[in-house]
Amino acid sequence: MERVSVFLVRKLSPTVCAKFTQSVTGYFNECSDVARVCYKLAGTRLLIADKDELPDGENVLLKRAENCPIKLLSKQQAIELTRLRACGVEVGVSVILQSSDHNILLTRRASHLKLFPGYWVPPGGHIDPPEQSVYPNQLDWGLPQRHHIVIYCLVRSSCNHTDLQEEINLCEKEVDACAWIKPNMARALVFGMEPKIQNLPPNIRICTVKQGKHKTEELPVSAFLPTKQDRGHITEVLSAGTTFGLQRWLEQLSP
Repeated sequence: MERVSVFLVRKLSPTVCAKFTQSVTGYFNECSDVARVCYKLAGTRLLIADKDELPDGENVLLKRAENCPIKLLSKQQAIELTRLRACGVEVGVSVILQSSDHNILLTRRASHLKLFPGYWVPPGGHIDPPEQSVYPNQLDWGLPQRHHIVIYCLVRSSCNHTDLQEEINLCEKEVDACAWIKPNMARALVFGMEPKIQNLPPNIRICTVKQGKHKTEELPVSAFLPTKQDRGHITEVLSAGTTFGLQRWLEQLSP
């Protein structure tokens, strides 16, 4: 399967491949962490342009994290990365799977993975409103090794989450658990509200997999919320992109 790379389109300028050290969001809006853009897939190229500028393209909101390492690179760090990382910006996809009873599926990335180990994310992967994703996701953890534009796709199922869960077979190489999240839980994760404000139960039911065997367990709701570690670092359990995807899902649920 071929990888898809990001190409930037501007009027009166040649179409160019996005550089690894280039903030795509910043390219279209230097003054903000969000940009209104138009995109479409053309073979192995994801074309991104200003709003309404691509025939048959789709207008979406593009967002990067406030502390995006690419945005915060010094000139020297950018030079070093340009020398080490010849590749451009690649493309991934995440699926917001919504059940008929308005739950969405999150999966927990396996602890042995190099990228975002232990993070809760929607199911997805390479290729298949976008978000700019960089790992490591904090510059003081080291220079970025991966840089993606992630497209979030909403898929509405006619089945409830219980029936859908019976059809799920977790791939242990990629994830070690999954959970169905209700809108009130999503609000708590997006806006950082205390669980009691959202009337959440103390625990949430998850499905885990180990050595090929699936098991239903309960996990404290607090395990989904950021925790403060030594030296004041905040340990996130959701990526900035997942939070963005959840926020957009909540917006489309609103009347």
